[in-house]
Amino acid sequence: MKRLPRLCLLLPLTAVIVIAMVAPAPAQDAGAMVRLLKSGRLPPERVGSVLNLVCQRGNAEDLAYIFEQTVKADGFTGPLRQQALTGLATAAHTRKVRPEVNAEALLPLLDDPDPTTAAAAVRLAAAWQSSALAGPLATRALAPGTSDEARRMALAALTAIGGPQAEETIDKLLAAPDPRLQSYGIAALAGTDLTEAANRAAALLREPAAGAHVGVLLDALLDRQKGSETLATALAAGEIPADNAKLALRHMYLAGRSDAQLADLLTRLAGLHVETLPPTPEQLKALSAEALAQGDPQRGEAIFRRADLGCMKCHAVSGAGGDVGPDLSPVGATSPVDYVITSILHPDLSIKESFLTRNLITSDGMFHQGIVIDRDDNRVIVKDATGRKITIPAADIEEESEGRSLMPKGLANFLTHAEFLDMVRFIGELGKPGPYAIRSQPTIQRWRYLQETPAELADKVPDTQQLNELILGAPAGKWAPFYARVNGTLPLAEISGPANSVLYLRGDVDVSEPGEVTIVVEQPAGITAWVDGVPAPTQPANAVKLEKGMHTVILRVDLAKRNGNDLRVVVDKPAGSAASYTVVGGP
Repeated sequence: MKRLPRLCLLLPLTAVIVIAMVAPAPAQDAGAMVRLLKSGRLPPERVGSVLNLVCQRGNAEDLAYIFEQTVKADGFTGPLRQQALTGLATAAHTRKVRPEVNAEALLPLLDDPDPTTAAAAVRLAAAWQSSALAGPLATRALAPGTSDEARRMALAALTAIGGPQAEETIDKLLAAPDPRLQSYGIAALAGTDLTEAANRAAALLREPAAGAHVGVLLDALLDRQKGSETLATALAAGEIPADNAKLALRHMYLAGRSDAQLADLLTRLAGLHVETLPPTPEQLKALSAEALAQGDPQRGEAIFRRADLGCMKCHAVSGAGGDVGPDLSPVGATSPVDYVITSILHPDLSIKESFLTRNLITSDGMFHQGIVIDRDDNRVIVKDATGRKITIPAADIEEESEGRSLMPKGLANFLTHAEFLDMVRFIGELGKPGPYAIRSQPTIQRWRYLQETPAELADKVPDTQQLNELILGAPAGKWAPFYARVNGTLPLAEISGPANSVLYLRGDVDVSEPGEVTIVVEQPAGITAWVDGVPAPTQPANAVKLEKGMHTVILRVDLAKRNGNDLRVVVDKPAGSAASYTVVGGP
């Protein structure tokens, strides 16, 4: 790599890019890749890869060029801008490399209309800890109209910067009459005074209506070393409403935490049964027989899909769902019912090696638990129970140990006995011949739905410009995941409502060999379809030709014309088509 500039004169550009991407390079040689970016000769599809390498290896001068292109109006835009912001933050966080630039140039991006870009800019502000950005971050943290996620991120950045502005903002939040603002103040306080934050959290949770704020409080405290124990001590000093205890326990489980002291206390305060011992062989045999005799897999699937249980945030079925735990599609065909029961009641007894977790405590007192997905000399990347990927500088890790299963013990507390039997029966049927077999048809299983339908698109089918700007151009944060059932049907009632009578859905198809495919919408009443922004037929007699690459299927669903019918979409190909493709699944 030290001779890369000369090679640039001798080799085709594509060969230079390959060398840059595969050859190990010290930080000082990233300048050659910066010159590639400056040359303007990089194919558009390669810019992101080279940009990523510069952020991984570049020195302060290299990163200054990346920042300049990030904040310029005619520089990086869209996903490239987001990638650059993330890369700059990672360089500061893991390699402690920051360019000598005016951080105030970042200010316009903090208010970017694309929430993904704005979030990446706030994360960079936190990584750089620039006092010049403290004022705007404080304003955002205190403004009544700030969204919860934007407020949380602004406070995290502000507390990372520290100083009088951060202290004043926390004090204002703690004194606010709105309990939700108080909860954010308590969350920020946890970074400087854990005991006081826990005491204030306990006091707030004793208020009957405080359950709405439990996630904010628990996330902050559980992320601190000794945070769960400190909160348990504070809560033990008095009673809290049972409903608040249930919400706290549920949130804790969804976060993949089963800290014994806090979990047992919340279980008692919620009036639930504390189960400490695994079932005996006799009890397992009896439960298995009961599930097979009385469990209903159709009801069980509906229970498995419940948002309050979070099963699909962690597990995929038919390729769609979370990727934190194993895909459960074949589990019923490979595992007996008693294994399913044990895995639900006591997941620590049956952790597969690839899903072992690690507990990491860092020098700033943060506690991280998750599955290690990558590690090198500079950083460790773990994935937590929510699917969030956390990058931890290796030099900051003070303690590391083996953790428990990310699947919480005690989840069955939120199920009736009949619901438990139904869910066991459903999981026990997965992969077996019949309605829960591994799918043979390429149905779209992982969808995204637009959480808020623009008013101008509710009453009429969008034209090309509206489709590109308001639908295809909608920021990623506006779309939420929505998964089909095992058989491919999409239960539209789960996301519909009086204010959501027209839905916009998107699915993805990755084509490896070009050719003709058909987008078959079963029961197509009320459906308008597009592929890559071009109107598409929805019947098997009509095909569209797809080139190699990723393609987006958009559906407009007019619920008033569907009479409550669920939706099922098959991506097939006509006889003789050479197309080869994958219907994209995952989270």
